[in-house]
Amino acid sequence: MSGLNDTLNQIEICRTYAERFGRILIVDGRQSGTLGDFGDYFEMDGDGHIFKMTDATMPDLDAVDCYPPEVRGRVRSVKGRLNPAPGGSGVVDAETGVMLSFPLTQDRPETLLLHQQWGGGTRSFDLIDRLTIVPEVAARVRRRISRLPVGYSALHIRNTDYTTDIGMVLAAIRDKVAGQDLVLCSDDTSVFPAMRAGLPDTRIHQITVPVFDGGRAQHSRGRFAGAIVRRRVVVGSIVDLCALAAAKTLYVPVLQSKIIGANVDFTGQNRLSGFSMLAAYLCEDKDRLRRLLGDSGIGLRPRMKTGKVEVIVAPQAGPV
Repeated sequence: MSGLNDTLNQIEICRTYAERFGRILIVDGRQSGTLGDFGDYFEMDGDGHIFKMTDATMPDLDAVDCYPPEVRGRVRSVKGRLNPAPGGSGVVDAETGVMLSFPLTQDRPETLLLHQQWGGGTRSFDLIDRLTIVPEVAARVRRRISRLPVGYSALHIRNTDYTTDIGMVLAAIRDKVAGQDLVLCSDDTSVFPAMRAGLPDTRIHQITVPVFDGGRAQHSRGRFAGAIVRRRVVVGSIVDLCALAAAKTLYVPVLQSKIIGANVDFTGQNRLSGFSMLAAYLCEDKDRLRRLLGDSGIGLRPRMKTGKVEVIVAPQAGPV
């Protein structure tokens, strides 16, 4: 569940388990950051996985024994929700309240093991190195990037479910990007005019347009939209990811707060958006990005092997 980086992290947890215990990995992305079939956007070598729920080899998931047993017979339609218990965490079955996961350190006798959770980190790096974007989407990414000025810098600002201190960003990069080309990617439409006003001496390029306005994350609102809109959300996020990764210098600011649920300030933890971390990982080694794009990555920025990543942090307060 949650956004693209969380989705990749959770898939990698299951991929590693499947490899260890000789299982087939099935990915149902309908409630994840891909808002539908994972195989509509990504491919992976080998045959030990199924990325499309309509795949001809898909077994009848509702007919087999599974863990947790409480969801047997309705695996394809199970709905998860955050654990509402005090101090609770993770995702539980909306109908029974049972945790939607299985013991990750041991083999199980059940035919099917179900895992539907959220949570980011860097396991996504291991998975992204094994994936290739499907040719149709990769070609679209390549076309978008090829229209951008050579040697551009890029900035990612997440400002929906998590927020970013725009003033902090402007103060940190204004002099660095003056007179330069800057690709700006954000999930919040209000960020673009604010940055243009704050960086009058910078040529700002907007490569995608957020599908939704307002304070909720694009992937969160996309879950309740039609198929065409969901695809726009996902393709836009992939285009943004690759455009950020192709930059000469990528600026990623720490997050200011989380505005879903309790408004907890964690700026002092220097926490980054998972999407920013994923873009930074690809940016630092352009061969990773080329490999992700498959045939569309051949010849992409051939003179650039690495990119520079600069993390924007809040200035430390002076002595009282």
